[in-house]
Amino acid sequence: MKLEDKLKEVNSSDYTDPKNITDEDVQQLVDQFNAGNIMQPANTLSDWLSKKLYGHDVRNSLAFWTIIMATIADLMRTDETTFKRLLGDRQDQVEGRQTTLEEVFKEVQQGATDDTEVKTARNSEKFGPFDVLDDRLENIEQILAQKVPGGYSVIIKHNLGRNPTVKAQYYEYAIGTEPDGLGSGPEGSFGGIGYVDVPVEIQYTDANTVVVNMPKNYAMDNPAEFKPDGNWYINQSYKTIQIKLN
Repeated sequence: MKLEDKLKEVNSSDYTDPKNITDEDVQQLVDQFNAGNIMQPANTLSDWLSKKLYGHDVRNSLAFWTIIMATIADLMRTDETTFKRLLGDRQDQVEGRQTTLEEVFKEVQQGATDDTEVKTARNSEKFGPFDVLDDRLENIEQILAQKVPGGYSVIIKHNLGRNPTVKAQYYEYAIGTEPDGLGSGPEGSFGGIGYVDVPVEIQYTDANTVVVNMPKNYAMDNPAEFKPDGNWYINQSYKTIQIKLN
């Protein structure tokens, strides 16, 4: 079935299928995945999600899909060659690795994950367990927004005739930026607080212009302004980014 037709079918579906998901259904799903055609289990789970009448069947379907995505990601991370064999040749070595997947499916079916989450997908080796999967995804998004340069670009026309090195620093409540006048910031903030080095990615468009790419979390609406101390500043309310060109 074409993607467009499948999407139309899903959009027109309602929760009318009262049949519960059985162990045989789960085994068939695992067999489809082992066969190397991801679209078969995807279509099966799509039908379950859009047509199953009872909430626990819908939640189980979400859990199954999460496990499949986590398994694919793990295979890609640990052994790209094995992953390709899974999708193509159905090598015995790869099929053996699906035993764990099948066991987790059965645990979900039996209610081992409370019918709502996949415990293995909620746990992080670095950050520990999360109460719900969404919390872990939100944590990842926050890290990306704070650490990965991209999503916020500032163009500086410096006219130095060279490609300078660039450093950026973020801080709050600097003198002159307190909302209600000098000394009106939070206790202990006089002169500025919360100094953080901002990750940057630099592009030199010519010898007189530099594009500073920063994480989206630091985005401000105002342009960079040159100050007498030789640095560039971006201010928005009590927030400041200082950009040094050396």
